[in-house]
Amino acid sequence: MPAGVESSQELTIDRVVAHAKKTVPDRHDLEPLLRAYFIHVDEVDLQSRHVANLFGMAADHLRMVSSWEPGTVGIEVVNPR
Repeated sequence: MPAGVESSQELTIDRVVAHAKKTVPDRHDLEPLLRAYFIHVDEVDLQSRHVANLFGMAADHLRMVSSWEPGTVGIEVVNPR
């Protein structure tokens, strides 16, 4: 891809980061975490979900990880409907 041209994946991640900055403006650490979280997700998968849902999914995983204790299994079941 030519320099200065962002892929649709990068544009979607930018929108997720912008949403995070509006939703939790005091969490300056979220941008690098969100970019790392989504960097290997297929463009089609990213585009098939709303930005707020993508942010919510990442935020839920980050919340779960923050309370995870080594040697335990962390499982959360969510009904998205």
